[in-house]
Amino acid sequence: MIVKDPSVMPPGGWRYIQPETGFEFSASTLRVVVQKVTEHRKANGLPVGDPRSEIEDFVCAQLPAGSDNCTHVLDGDYALKTHFTMDDVKRFIQAAVNALGSRGLADQETAEARAKTCAACPLNTSVSGCWRCKGLADWLFKLIGARTTAHDSRLNQCGVCGCSLKAKIWLPQDVAQDVSKGYKFPSWCWLNGSDLE
Repeated sequence: MIVKDPSVMPPGGWRYIQPETGFEFSASTLRVVVQKVTEHRKANGLPVGDPRSEIEDFVCAQLPAGSDNCTHVLDGDYALKTHFTMDDVKRFIQAAVNALGSRGLADQETAEARAKTCAACPLNTSVSGCWRCKGLADWLFKLIGARTTAHDSRLNQCGVCGCSLKAKIWLPQDVAQDVSKGYKFPSWCWLNGSDLE
């Protein structure tokens, strides 16, 4: 996505969170945030890439659905999930049950690393759904148990697949990838990697 008029400050200001470090940048102009992100990446040995477009993607992902401040760019665009269905929840719960019944969940270190990535992701958003779906999601948390990470307060749902991030980070890599089959995730997403456990 790109911002239609970069001279207009978006609600909440210009901001960006670097996924690899979790460092948050904010300023009143896009130019200043681009400069700060570029310097941070160089100082931390990260590829500079295209910070302007990544910042615009991040800002646009935070705006309310239907906002006319941003426009889609086909190359690198994501089909953002705006609501989840009963089928989405059933598929996710079945995967979690299979994981629990076979080899268990991811270890704490793996879940923490995944949670850190998801918390900094601009696609970490709130996805609406039916009340019955939310009830099933609550039941899923009972299956997972009292497992938490240091980043739980910043985890919502994945804007790509609609999955609960607090739960998904605990699934074995292959199970999480299976649940997410058919969706395109950003390059930094842990779902694109091989088995991280």
